[in-house]
Amino acid sequence: LCIYRNWIARALKRKIKKDNSGTLAGVCGKVEEKLSVLHEMERAGETSADRPAVCSGEVLEAAVAFGLEPEAEEKLRLIARDIGSFIYWLDAVDDLEKDEKSGAYNPLLLQY
Repeated sequence: LCIYRNWIARALKRKIKKDNSGTLAGVCGKVEEKLSVLHEMERAGETSADRPAVCSGEVLEAAVAFGLEPEAEEKLRLIARDIGSFIYWLDAVDDLEKDEKSGAYNPLLLQY
């Protein structure tokens, strides 16, 4: 989760064009909702690594495309979702040894 905090804060500070697709508050609400779901999965010890990775991708997806033209928004959302999932996997692999020692949640430890 820490990976996203600074990145999302910077992304949301950029100039945003408000239109009929929503508001900045709506975007923040979606990000908070997805982060809450991700936190709950991790707290509950979700054994599937795919579910939290997808949710992590949805966090990034919700944050990045607000205010763009529709065709650019759709493309960026798809890219962001995949990148967010990939980052989750990378973080899980990177933290594997540390999480094993500390007993922290890591879906890879629960699978293998």
